[in-house]
Amino acid sequence: MPIYNKIKDAIKNKQVIKAVYKNRYYEICPHILGSKEGHRRVLCYQFKSLAITDLEKDNHCHWLCIPLSELSEVEITDGNWRCTQNTIRPSECMDTIDCMVNFEIDL
Repeated sequence: MPIYNKIKDAIKNKQVIKAVYKNRYYEICPHILGSKEGHRRVLCYQFKSLAITDLEKDNHCHWLCIPLSELSEVEITDGNWRCTQNTIRPSECMDTIDCMVNFEIDL
């Protein structure tokens, strides 16, 4: 399955993704899939990373806007989907939104 479709499915189902980005393993929760100037990107909440080369851990949580062309080894995994109350500003990351998390609460 193409990376775009995996991320889109993860957004729709609020699932965690494991992937490699800039030589680090990341665990991320994708929130918005879209593009900026024609280049596809994902806005995600990163909650864990591990350097491939030196096993340096970074468990600081923060938002990342990642070009899909720079992601590899993308897989949907089990885990608790996460978010934060920080403001999301997708306009800084992308100019077109294809898919985003539904924050409606099921009653």
